[in-house]
Amino acid sequence: QDFRKTFDIARSAACVLLHLCQIVQSRQAAILMVLWLQVRMAGFSAQELSMLAVSLARLEYRPPDTWLDCFTAAAAARMSNFEAQGLANTLWALATLHYTPSEEWMNAFDSQLQQHLASFTPAHTAMTMWTISRLEWLPEQPLWQQLQERAELHTASYCSRSIRMMQRAIRVLDRVEAEDDEQ
Repeated sequence: QDFRKTFDIARSAACVLLHLCQIVQSRQAAILMVLWLQVRMAGFSAQELSMLAVSLARLEYRPPDTWLDCFTAAAAARMSNFEAQGLANTLWALATLHYTPSEEWMNAFDSQLQQHLASFTPAHTAMTMWTISRLEWLPEQPLWQQLQERAELHTASYCSRSIRMMQRAIRVLDRVEAEDDEQ
């Protein structure tokens, strides 16, 4: 009964999952929702897709790779609609779920990131740098340089945790870059 009531009240499937994560705190409910959502996520907006990914990451529930492949396909179809926060949150969620999107998806992400980089807050920048280091994905130049410059621009705004995240990201990505240069 309560489950059906939640469906009636929610405006979107992503909101339903968020609601369940907060109220039920149940992995079983998440599993059922993930299966139900796989069929419907192609019609989700960029914001709903981002909220869905973040909800799963916060619940610490990693769907199967086939589901995540469907998710990234739906996100790729809406990539041009992602704003700065949605980009940062979606990639953070995928990295938190230990899922590395395809190179084609990451290239599309990089293109969209380039368009929104000027509007990135210090939090978006720190989260994105941590995330790409976790995925060991080195953005193409000049994006990588611009992302580092964006981080430096807001140095005074960062808390010590964000500074540590970015320092780690730069160390990891410098190593990835050196390995790429060797090949």
